[in-house]
Amino acid sequence: SRSGPPETHPGRQGLAWYDATLDNLQGPQGFYRWTKNENGRLREVDGYATPVAADAAIARTREMREPWFLPLAFHAAHAPWHEPPPELGGRLAPDAGNADGYDASLRAADAELGRVLSSMDPDLRARTVVIVIGDNGTADPGVRPPRDAEQAKGTVYERGVNVPLIVAGPPVEKPGSTSDALGHAVDLFPTIADL
Repeated sequence: SRSGPPETHPGRQGLAWYDATLDNLQGPQGFYRWTKNENGRLREVDGYATPVAADAAIARTREMREPWFLPLAFHAAHAPWHEPPPELGGRLAPDAGNADGYDASLRAADAELGRVLSSMDPDLRARTVVIVIGDNGTADPGVRPPRDAEQAKGTVYERGVNVPLIVAGPPVEKPGSTSDALGHAVDLFPTIADL
């Protein structure tokens, strides 16, 4: 195509560094064997995707000069529903359902985000703004009663459009507070640019 092969698109869109995938991990091996894009070079990876992404982020934070921006997009929690490795909360019961796999993969992502933040020098961490956001509502396999799975991701019901947005760092005026204000992912672009 005129814009080049898909593996080069992140660089063509202004990212100086890209270490992730170009799509969801929907192949037969899912989160455990997948294709990684390292700045336009594709390679097969054997390893659970969540800590692999965290490792790449940790390495990158040690290389960048301030001010910097580092998007870290974990695949979890996302299909295919799976059991994370034991050190990240795996060991699901033999009769575990998709909701259990959903929850376990979300706990693994939370643990790995914690590992990324813990790896940072305390002074750097103190002046870093961290934004955590879900990209869409909870998928129906992650919905448990009394919630209705038919009102989840892909619908206009509350569970389909309401996602977490957490902001921590120096600009936060009231740490630990909550807000009922309506926010959207597009609000992040001007906010990050302003920061």
